[in-house]
Amino acid sequence: MSAEEYSDKVKSLKSKSKKSSRIYYRHLRSVLILALITVIIVSSYYIYTNIKAEDQVRLEQTKESSMVTVNNLFEAYPSDHRRLSFIAKIQNSQSISEVNDVVDEATDYIQVKEYKDSSIGQIIAMYGSYYDYSSRAPELVRKIQSANSIAEIDEYFSTIDIKSEITTVLNSYVDYQLSSGDEYYYVKTKTTKIFINRDNLQKYVESLNLGSLDGFSITSVKGMDKVTIMLTSDQCGKLPEVGEFIKIYSKNDTNFLTYAIVDNSYMALSNLEYSETKMVSSAVEDDGNKDTLESSSSVSYSLDNVPGILHATVAGKLDYSSVSSKFSSYGQKLNEIEEKTQIFDDNVNYVLIVSIPSEQIPLLISKDSEELVIVRTLGGLDEV
Repeated sequence: MSAEEYSDKVKSLKSKSKKSSRIYYRHLRSVLILALITVIIVSSYYIYTNIKAEDQVRLEQTKESSMVTVNNLFEAYPSDHRRLSFIAKIQNSQSISEVNDVVDEATDYIQVKEYKDSSIGQIIAMYGSYYDYSSRAPELVRKIQSANSIAEIDEYFSTIDIKSEITTVLNSYVDYQLSSGDEYYYVKTKTTKIFINRDNLQKYVESLNLGSLDGFSITSVKGMDKVTIMLTSDQCGKLPEVGEFIKIYSKNDTNFLTYAIVDNSYMALSNLEYSETKMVSSAVEDDGNKDTLESSSSVSYSLDNVPGILHATVAGKLDYSSVSSKFSSYGQKLNEIEEKTQIFDDNVNYVLIVSIPSEQIPLLISKDSEELVIVRTLGGLDEV
């Protein structure tokens, strides 16, 4: 082989070697790029799946806390079916933003519901015990119950003149109470309790403002509770008359207990006794001897078992007209003779049946009858 041929062959081999090297590096680079892409893809997928897993965890945690929030919102309304509806929406939500939207919706719903309850409660309180007398108040309540927003509720409020409506209802209510014919009435609001006579009742009601009508009620004496108490004459002086307006105090601590109206008053008698003895003496002198002559006369009256006389009369054993004539207004006649003679019998017992406000009964019956004192009053605008 000539030197020239050898040189060409070497060059050819070198050329092939360079070409093979370029192909190798090209393949190696492709493999490296492919491997890098694979690593990036795998890493990205791993990161993506981790992020998705974390997002899912956060979503589930948000769902759990949001369901607790919704349950707390509905704590005052456990039977409201919308609670379960909001819970189902949260469970089916696909993102935290969806969950938050459901919580916001539930919050708005409860705010409207609470505003409804507050508004309805305010209406009922303003109308008080005569709410049922109004035709417009229940209608307004029904509209508020069906409202879907606070603005809608406020709009309903603006369509009614509550003061005018209450005044109309109140006048009708007062007229109804006055029809009982009683002389006194027990008037109660949230802050005031008074007995008032019928002549001043209408005037007093007209003086009340809208805020004073909270818890307003009128009770006629006929509609009040009755209590029986036994007192001695030194606890109340004269026998109280039927229809008399009295105050009852505690003698031990001087505290005022209650106002009362006397429904019936009696004297508690068992026996009537009277005796009188008259002594007469005279001196007689005979032959210097002085003698004293004495004589006496006595009158006695005794009537035993006075209540038995009443029972015998009812049973027809005694004449009704005679007994009624003799004992009629016995207590009043006794008071009259005491006034004229200024002689007072402190051994007389009285039995009184009185009308008092129901809320005062526990206080009154907790006291012993011996510690009660009766005070007379002219009545009228006397605050309890």
